[in-house]
Amino acid sequence: GRTLATNNQTSANIKHRPDCVAVEGHTMLDLNRLSNEVSALQNVNPSVGIYYSYPSRIHTESHMSAVYETYRAIGNAGQRSKLYTEKMIKAGNLDEVKLLIVPNATSTEPEVLEHIKVFMENGGTVLLVGDCVKYDDHKVAFENTDTLNYILANAGTLAAHGDGNLIVFDEDIHERIRTLVKNVIGAYIEVIDADTGLPVDESEWFTVEYDGKTLLNIIYMNREAGRNITIKIDGVPVSGAGELIEGDTLGEKFYINGYDPMLIRIEQ
Repeated sequence: GRTLATNNQTSANIKHRPDCVAVEGHTMLDLNRLSNEVSALQNVNPSVGIYYSYPSRIHTESHMSAVYETYRAIGNAGQRSKLYTEKMIKAGNLDEVKLLIVPNATSTEPEVLEHIKVFMENGGTVLLVGDCVKYDDHKVAFENTDTLNYILANAGTLAAHGDGNLIVFDEDIHERIRTLVKNVIGAYIEVIDADTGLPVDESEWFTVEYDGKTLLNIIYMNREAGRNITIKIDGVPVSGAGELIEGDTLGEKFYINGYDPMLIRIEQ
């Protein structure tokens, strides 16, 4: 049976929880009804890469925290991201993205540096977050300093430092990545806090063009409170967009609940 402990998520099976079954069934019906739109969202190619470094996981305690915070900032900037390991980079897969974020990856393989250099020479943009590419995967100084110096001279940097297993940023990573996304990828849609006029934080969203319209999928990740938001295209507030899950028509300002996803169709 179901426990009365509200903080226990492991008791019994979901089929023993009527409220969960109801929500699951409702979600399945929504997915079936909106299957074409959901498929379009699933097929969006990520435009931003995150370097997920196995050597740095061993040598740098805060690397994983930096990866997570970078992922959050990219989602908050309206972009999908993809993790790139050493193996993927050496296979030449960086040409899939326009922007590569290197989050506090202090150590890497020399061959990876060569591929990052080629990526930059071919027009790719790199942001080094924290202490990056200080030594190889054996924690030994790099022999080919020409490649290293090229990357350090041409990549952007964002100051950060490790504090145990956590990363601490010396500047706002969300604002920095929003600016990069706008300049490098050409993003023109913004999700704004209607009460402060600032970009919405604690959110993850992205867009896709489907059937001549723009679909915007968003979730606000704060269980304690929602937010009044405004969507802007080229600085102009959007009005009359359709929310496809509940079937509502949205004004210039509308309310989003915490952890209540919205799928918005914009026709202008």
